[in-house]
Order: sequence, then structure tokens, then C-alpha cells
Amino acid sequence: MRTLFFIGFYLYVFAVLNSCASLNSEMILVYTDQNNNRYTITANEIEYKAIQPEESSSGIYSGGTDKIAPISSGDFKKINSISELLFKEKSSHAIRREMMTSVLKRNYHGKSEQVILYTSENRTAFEILLKDLTTN
Repeated sequence: MRTLFFIGFYLYVFAVLNSCASLNSEMILVYTDQNNNRYTITANEIEYKAIQPEESSSGIYSGGTDKIAPISSGDFKKINSISELLFKEKSSHAIRREMMTSVLKRNYHGKSEQVILYTSENRTAFEILLKDLTTN
């Protein structure tokens, strides 16, 4: 009886640790555009959180309506590919958040990193892709 208890306990601990490891290995990207609209991207979906007028610096600008859109694995690969370029493209990195900059954060395998981005060709392509995927 005691042996069965330990086997059951071992299997439970293994399952819990395994599920924690898979949570840590899932990549999450968070992109905050120059207007402070936020996109949270996982392998399965994009969540768009629009800034509201009372939150905007002008007190007037609205990012529209919050949305959640499913994405394919191919779409996620495109997003990830461009995000990799943005992390590597040091010439477009800013030291601090300024007007017209955006922020890209990546959480993967328990590691978190962030870059502040000036406008660039890759950033524009990234934004177009995110907008296309959240409006279709």
C-alpha cells in the first residue's frame, strides 16, 4: 500500500513539474506600439488591447476596440521571425522610451528580454502583420 502511495505521489510531482516546464517554454511576445496599444502574442493567438482616450497623452486618441484573434503556426513563425530581426537590429534600438518608439518584450524558457525600438523597415513590417492578423 505504501509503495502505491509513493508511486502515485511520484507521478503527481512529475506531472506538475512537467506542466510547469511546458508553461515556461511557451514563447510570449508583448509589443507596445508608439501609441501604447498593446499586442500580446502566443503560439495560438494575438490579443490586442487598445489604449483609451483617457489613457492617451492627448486625451483624445483611441486605439479602437480590444480584440482576440486566433493565429496559425505559420503566422506565429512569421511574427517570431520578424521579432528576431528586431531584437538583433541594434541600429534601431533606443536607450529609453521616447516619442514614436515602441517596446518589444519576449518571455521564453523563463527568460525575459526587452528592446525599445525606433521606426525601421522591420518594425513597420511587424506592425502591418500584427494589424492584418487582428483585423481579419
